[in-house]
Amino acid sequence: FTNMTDPRLKERSLFDPEIVRPAILESFRKLAPRTVIKNPVMFVVEIGSVLATLIGWVFDRRRDFAIMKALGASERLVNGFFAAEAAALGAIGAVLGFAIGIGVAAWIGRVNFHAPVVPRFSVFPYVLAGSILVALVSAVLPIGLLRRVQPALILRGE
Repeated sequence: FTNMTDPRLKERSLFDPEIVRPAILESFRKLAPRTVIKNPVMFVVEIGSVLATLIGWVFDRRRDFAIMKALGASERLVNGFFAAEAAALGAIGAVLGFAIGIGVAAWIGRVNFHAPVVPRFSVFPYVLAGSILVALVSAVLPIGLLRRVQPALILRGE
């Protein structure tokens, strides 16, 4: 238990630059591509999050896919449709995440460091490609579930 009235302790803001600056530098060091490749935990978490979302989406839309199959859509068309929607979700996530990230970084730079933060738009193609790749890799298992959709059973309500 620490004595909070101790004069040696000084009160600090949560956004104190002495606290935030080292934390930001450490987070960038941890997110460096060489570090992420050596420790793929974040990549696995991203894949798992997107995978859970896509599997839930397949179960919610089973009837739609059953109708498509019953009307004569090929496996390839249904799988391509699903992969295209997953890629579109990845692209939308990349655009929104990049835009929100730029806004938050600019705000932190202005509030904590009293300096402008210049966005690096040259990084955006990598962010976009990475997000689409994560979405497509995550779509592999749900596409396997789509192949097992039997239109007759689902349209009967079973």
